[in-house]
Amino acid sequence: MSSELPPFVRSSAPGVWVLESAGHLTQELEALGATLSEDGVRLILRHASSDDNTMADIARGLRALGFYFSDGRDWSPKAVLQHLRDQGAFSGPIPVISWTRPENFTLREI
Repeated sequence: MSSELPPFVRSSAPGVWVLESAGHLTQELEALGATLSEDGVRLILRHASSDDNTMADIARGLRALGFYFSDGRDWSPKAVLQHLRDQGAFSGPIPVISWTRPENFTLREI
């Protein structure tokens, strides 16, 4: 477990990734297509309609900025990247953040 929460990607709804702990990266995220909202920095991805290569490009950009991809049920950001990797659109390690309790998280690469 780390003590400081790194920037990470979580899913708030199908096709919407919310970027947390990322306020210091506003310009870099806007260059990737993120839009600012009152509840944080949002990057909207349509899992069903975006092509895999576009999603993989965005994920690579987020990974390069030090983002972790949250683990969870259904189409979590981690699961989306695993799918992209299985399809050959994404390669390399996937930085993953997961929680055992709200205040306890773990970081790993898969």
